Amino acid sequence: MSLDIQFRTVGLEQALKDLKNFSGDINTHLRQIMLRVGAEGEQKLKLSMKDGGNLGRIGPRGGRIRVHSKPGEVPYVQLGNLRASLGYNLVSMPGEHAVELGAIRRGKGGVEVPYARKLEEEMNRPYLMPVAMELWAKLPTLISKVFRRLRA
Repeated sequence: MSLDIQFRTVGLEQALKDLKNFSGDINTHLRQIMLRVGAEGEQKLKLSMKDGGNLGRIGPRGGRIRVHSKPGEVPYVQLGNLRASLGYNLVSMPGEHAVELGAIRRGKGGVEVPYARKLEEEMNRPYLMPVAMELWAKLPTLISKVFRRLRA
């Protein structure tokens, strides 16, 4: 008496086709999520920056004194170059999507904004990390919504 085990591949071609379509759907949805995260991040960054750089009290010579943000605060807008340079860029490769968020553009009139990183990292004027951490915390929820939608 022998024991035989058989594996059948009935319907395997259709299952593989369905799996390929499913992964395409996931990829499309993940791309849309990352675009949404990028757009939301750009908006939050720009809204977090207070107008205030040109406001201030009258100085000793009668001119206005610029008011700068304090350490730990989001940078105040002085000329608007940093705020104008903020944006996002979607980087996509097959099966992988990433969002670059921050000072990725030139400022007003094509001005470069080399001080963006210095404000964040050296001068303790956090504008990027608080927004990035908030978006990072939301990502699992957004992704799980996609999987629930695709399962339904």
